[in-house]
Amino acid sequence: MSAALTERLVMIAHTASLAGHGQRGKIIKDAAEELGISTQTLHRKLGQVAVRQPRKRRADRGDMALSRDEAKIISGYVMEHIRKNNKKTKSIQQAVSELRVNGEIVAGRIDTETGEIAQLSDGAIHRALRSYGLHPEQLLATAPVTTMISKHPNHVWQLDASLCVLYKLPEHPGYGITEVDSVDRYKNKLGNFARIEHKLVQRYLITDHATCCVFIWYAMGGESTDSLCRLLVEAIQQRGQFPFYGIPHMLYVDRGSANRSAIFRNLCQALGIRLEFAQRARAKGQVEKMHDVVELGFESGLKMAADVRDVDALNRMSHQWMHWFNGTQKHSRHGMTRYAAWQLIKPHQLLTTSLSTDELLLLAKESPVERKVTPGLTVNFDSYEWSVKDIPGVMVGEQLLITRCAFEADAAHAVLHDEHGREVFHQLPKVEKDATWGWRTDGAVFGEEHKRFVDTPAQTDLKALERLAMDAETDTEAETKRKAKAVPFAGRIDPYKQAKDYQHPAYFPQRGTDAELATPTRELLRMNTVQMAKWLAGHLGSEYQPSMLADLTKRFPDGATEPELEQVLADLAAGRSAGGKARLQAV
Repeated sequence: MSAALTERLVMIAHTASLAGHGQRGKIIKDAAEELGISTQTLHRKLGQVAVRQPRKRRADRGDMALSRDEAKIISGYVMEHIRKNNKKTKSIQQAVSELRVNGEIVAGRIDTETGEIAQLSDGAIHRALRSYGLHPEQLLATAPVTTMISKHPNHVWQLDASLCVLYKLPEHPGYGITEVDSVDRYKNKLGNFARIEHKLVQRYLITDHATCCVFIWYAMGGESTDSLCRLLVEAIQQRGQFPFYGIPHMLYVDRGSANRSAIFRNLCQALGIRLEFAQRARAKGQVEKMHDVVELGFESGLKMAADVRDVDALNRMSHQWMHWFNGTQKHSRHGMTRYAAWQLIKPHQLLTTSLSTDELLLLAKESPVERKVTPGLTVNFDSYEWSVKDIPGVMVGEQLLITRCAFEADAAHAVLHDEHGREVFHQLPKVEKDATWGWRTDGAVFGEEHKRFVDTPAQTDLKALERLAMDAETDTEAETKRKAKAVPFAGRIDPYKQAKDYQHPAYFPQRGTDAELATPTRELLRMNTVQMAKWLAGHLGSEYQPSMLADLTKRFPDGATEPELEQVLADLAAGRSAGGKARLQAV
């Protein structure tokens, strides 16, 4: 719009605004004829240059006829009909209708003059739900995410597999490749898909989270454990002079069956890699996005490549493109090429191994084994002793999971778990022994030195319990009280208090039946003269007199039974003699 036309339109708008009743239409019509445009076009252009007063806000602006409680019911009912893939199976209009019929909501406005209830329109209900923040579109919006960072190159690797654009490699020279698009008819028929699965070309990618370096590897057939193990082994080995190799500290994967297999977990444990499983796809979005980059940048040209005869040739071509991409393409986050960024890795962050590919693959077959901690704080594994004294909280007699250490020949790994249940690998040194006698080199020599391990948690807790039981402040005080036979817990604890304090209920006596058993009889033992004297002396003590033996012999010439001797005691207590006669009283 030219400046002259804009000025003319401003004048027309001003004249129209000052026109009296009924005159504005004629002014607009005349101006449209003058400019050679329709009145509708003139109105549109006037709206672009004229300044209009804002409309007066309604007094009830912001007020909602739909209460928040009813909005919750509507929103909750709609959310119950949303699948896990966020597909909605019930509209808000249908939900409102069903809830009204069932008497759950009113969703209406009361006319203050007539008292009638007018149902709210669908638009009003939608606006109310949005105003309360309860609209399904608001509730299903992507949740805020925290940016995950890695500390350095090789700290975290992300791994993922996907189908290559190739369906099968050419079987004869001169023939082009077949793309996946050619087999779309198989994708919904598992029986047909199984027949071609062995011809599929699987694309495996590993990305370094800090630098975004990418490693590409192709394998024939579907995703398998063997291919996954070989991918990891190929990725950690150095490829000529190119960067991006070594053993990562953590490997981030999805929960596919191959990733969760025992063989792959064994390999990760042997390499000291902490295996983490992503809870959702966006958690490993870096490697997911890199699939698109590889497909567009590399695989898009495979249809024109006539020298791709087998998967080895495909891997050679992909590595050529991979080195070019990592070495030339700058990443927007750190502003460096991927290889240049990876070169910033520190020596202690780069873990390497001298084992060959075949030796590394053998590690996948070995599972961690349980070994018992000896009193010398060692474990026996692989024909050697390994020290576990530096493991925090280790206890004698405890079972530890031990596995081989791939990147150091003279070391093993103890597989531990942190407070979150994640695997943590603790490197164990080999116990060095004297070449002549086989003694441990860190042992103590008799008469010259004394070495003692730091208390284990069990020993520390045991000492604390001893102080508690002896009501002591120090270990020495507890030991002293224990030697003095002090009552534990200072006698505060009565082990029979529960029985003493128990209030027995009033038991009702039960009527029984007499068993009518005969009274048992027994033959009483008859003691001779010597036995009688000993029995009587044992009961009388110092009051026994030797003269009593003559009285007993006269009274019991054939010996006496215990009841008869008890009568003798009664006679003596009554003032009679052992013979049963009354004693003469002195005058």
